[in-house]
Amino acid sequence: MQHLNKKHVAPLKIISRGATLTVTGMIILALALLCMHEIVLASLCVTVGVVLMRGASAVINPATQVRLMAYFSKKKAHAAQALGLNMFLGFFACSVASYLVSLSPNHPLGSLVVVSLIFTVVCAGGIFLNRRYLKEQFNK
Repeated sequence: MQHLNKKHVAPLKIISRGATLTVTGMIILALALLCMHEIVLASLCVTVGVVLMRGASAVINPATQVRLMAYFSKKKAHAAQALGLNMFLGFFACSVASYLVSLSPNHPLGSLVVVSLIFTVVCAGGIFLNRRYLKEQFNK
C-alpha cells in the first residue's frame, strides 16, 4: 500500500488490481482439487492461492475504506458509522465463510474451494453490475 500510495494510484485502480489478484488466487486454489493425489503440490497450490487472496484483501480493504470515507467527507460522524458498518460486514462475511467451510469436515479442501468460489463470484458480480459507474470513476 505504501508503494501504491507513493505512486498516487487511484483507490479504484487498487481495488481492481486486488480483485484480479483474488481471481488469480481462486484459480490457483481450485487447481489444488486437481492435484489432491499429490499432497505436496496440493499444499503448494492451497498456500499460494490463499496467500494471493489474503494479499488482495490487504490491498483492497484500505483502498475501500479510503473510498468509503470520501463519500462522507463533510460529516465525520457519518463517515465513522459507514466505516464501522463496512468493518462489521467484512467480519460477518468472514465468519459466515468459516462456518460454511466447517460444514463439510470430511472434505475441507473442497469446501474451502467452493466457499471461496462463491465469495469470489459474488464480488465479481458486484463489480460487473457496477461496471458503468466504475468506468466513469476510472476515467476521472
